[in-house]
Amino acid sequence: MFRKLLQIPQTKPETNEDDTRNIALDDMYIRSNGIEGIINALEDPRFVASTVVWDTTFVNIGTFIRNNNDNNFSTKDIIEKTLEDILSFVKSVSHFYNKHPNAPVFPYIVFYIPDYSCLPEENKRNDTKASLRIQELLTLFEKEQKIKTFGKTVFLDDIEQCKLTIAGMDCFFIKCGNKIEFPHKQLVKIVESIDKLYAQKKHPISFGTDKKYILITHYPIDFHLFFLFPKIVLMESFTGVLKTFSMLGIKIFKIPYVPFNKYTHILFGDAVQIKPLVQRKFKQEFLDIAQKNRWKSKTSESILSDIISKGKFSRQLFMSVKL
Repeated sequence: MFRKLLQIPQTKPETNEDDTRNIALDDMYIRSNGIEGIINALEDPRFVASTVVWDTTFVNIGTFIRNNNDNNFSTKDIIEKTLEDILSFVKSVSHFYNKHPNAPVFPYIVFYIPDYSCLPEENKRNDTKASLRIQELLTLFEKEQKIKTFGKTVFLDDIEQCKLTIAGMDCFFIKCGNKIEFPHKQLVKIVESIDKLYAQKKHPISFGTDKKYILITHYPIDFHLFFLFPKIVLMESFTGVLKTFSMLGIKIFKIPYVPFNKYTHILFGDAVQIKPLVQRKFKQEFLDIAQKNRWKSKTSESILSDIISKGKFSRQLFMSVKL
């Protein structure tokens, strides 16, 4: 269905350094505001000149669906607009690499449908009308596009079947996460398998700690990828602004002296997925501890010790969420 709907070119387009046309001019649809900001950033010469080029891009399809979710559109329209955003994004990334003097030889994009079912019920935020519709649309997208789900083992043959070349870019469409593992943990295995696939074909790519990543998602649980990939940054929808690990605390908690890690995430929660463990009347106590004990300069385990020392929560409450 991807190939039919998007009329995807399966060969790399010819490039002309003198061609300064905006690649979106021939797109015959109105892009979502979310993707518009990203594409504007990718096409800005200042962004190209100042940004360290990355090897791999992670895109949570749920975020692209959210960017198109509108009660004025039918389910079919939202799915089609999401697919169009995907195509427009891939073309823009391809164009970015064509302009960048240090572009990797074989970059790739992983589009993933997330499954967060391993989050314990007691830690989940209540569903909203919008979140339920996004989940409904994700399920429909997965079914229509026949997105492959992985178990504990990711086989190279399976990875090969998930690949689609769009505008010269290798794109992998995958569902990840289950009742045992969060999506970010499965993404590590998927990247390892894709890299092995390229290595078998003798494609020159970066490995391990040398690899650089961009992440596009609005799901805070995905931010735990920062602990698994040392060179990863977040690209925001709507603005295209890049955020590093040190910026995640203020993004999620709106507090400058609370760092982001698995224990602070469980304690204070977030606005999308995780319900805060600490009740509102006790929240200030923990914020005072964070400021007094300088959590920004402490290890995650030291922060957990500070939390437990208050006597309000057991260690097991934090260990039960496998972030």
